[in-house]
Amino acid sequence: SPGLKLVYDGEIKIYENKNALPRAFLVRSAKFVKNDDEAVALMKSSDFDPSKTVVIEAPEPFGHFAHLAKSYSSDNLKLLSYDSQRVEIDTDLREPSILVLSDIFYKKWIAEIDGVTQQTYRANLAFRALPVKRGKHKIVFRYYDPLFIRTLWLSLSCTLLALLSIGIGKLPRNAR
Repeated sequence: SPGLKLVYDGEIKIYENKNALPRAFLVRSAKFVKNDDEAVALMKSSDFDPSKTVVIEAPEPFGHFAHLAKSYSSDNLKLLSYDSQRVEIDTDLREPSILVLSDIFYKKWIAEIDGVTQQTYRANLAFRALPVKRGKHKIVFRYYDPLFIRTLWLSLSCTLLALLSIGIGKLPRNAR
């Protein structure tokens, strides 16, 4: 297959996809669709290039998306850190762009540009898209689930109460 390179040929075959996009990349073109069926149709078309265009489910272009440049100047994107709860990226953009993060879109992920919370969009049916203005920016994606935080505090409180109960129970009778 084109773009695939055989890297291991033993009991199984392992191929490297030479056309795979990076974990984070920039595009300057967006197609807006009303539903998943429209998105699939666009992405299946022979002229769709995910390295240049992102498909976003939204009724129409809005905000930064309305002012995207069609040129492809040399912008700078640097993935600073990546873990299960947080992703940090630095950008230096000559034109407004859309940052595509090839991680699963999930509403509990919050995006910040220079410390200000921004809306993320579902890109290409599965990934995260974030419009970014021109200039230098620090972008942070962080996972925030209030239910998890509350459950964690409840669990810690119960553990502390249990430890206190055990400690009080071990005191001599006359010390209670």
